Amino acid sequence: TKGRDLIPGRGEGFGNFGTGFGFGASRMKEQRWDMYLPLEGEYRIALDELLTGENAALGELFRKMLLGDVGDDNSDAIDDDHAELFDWSSFTSDPGAARQPVHPDNRFQPEPPLLTAFVALQDITLDMGPTIFLPQTHTALAHDQFNGGEDAKDQLLSTCGYEYATLSKGDAAVFDPRCLHCGGANTSESRRSLLYVSFRNPRSRNSSVEVPPGSMLPQQGPRRVSLRDFSL
Repeated sequence: TKGRDLIPGRGEGFGNFGTGFGFGASRMKEQRWDMYLPLEGEYRIALDELLTGENAALGELFRKMLLGDVGDDNSDAIDDDHAELFDWSSFTSDPGAARQPVHPDNRFQPEPPLLTAFVALQDITLDMGPTIFLPQTHTALAHDQFNGGEDAKDQLLSTCGYEYATLSKGDAAVFDPRCLHCGGANTSESRRSLLYVSFRNPRSRNSSVEVPPGSMLPQQGPRRVSLRDFSL
């Protein structure tokens, strides 16, 4: 089966529609919620454990992919204070939620503006509507086709493959938000809930391409939380 099966209900635009009031504007709003999480209490404990706890592979991956070899004599290393926390939220789809339109979260730019992880809070089966990723669609060519009119978009979606993120509880799917994806239809009798967390890519700080607001509550204090706050 190819991406053409995802064509009905295609949408335009971009994700991360932050409002700053606790809930985000989710695509296909019926039976779907995007709820921002506090950076305190049990929620901060959960984030700390994801990024710095025992066997915290997710934190190691963020640091390796966004910062390079910080602390070494590598000229490519980047200050971890520049990798700011961008999304800290939860996404829920209840039984009856329709499939989302295919979309990227960010417009194309040479460097990915973010790195995002979806963390499953329960086992996710196929009928619960897992996230569907269209691999290799993070490129300039794929974005040109996707935004190039109906014929070009149909051609792209009819020739690319897709992968279902059928995760086990505690698994994470880490992705480049330029990649096309969508949430699947929840035809089960179970709620599907994810935590998601994103950090800014310091290498894209000077990009002229606009990045929509992140999905998180307004931060207090003199500086934004960054990967520096989750050092091992």
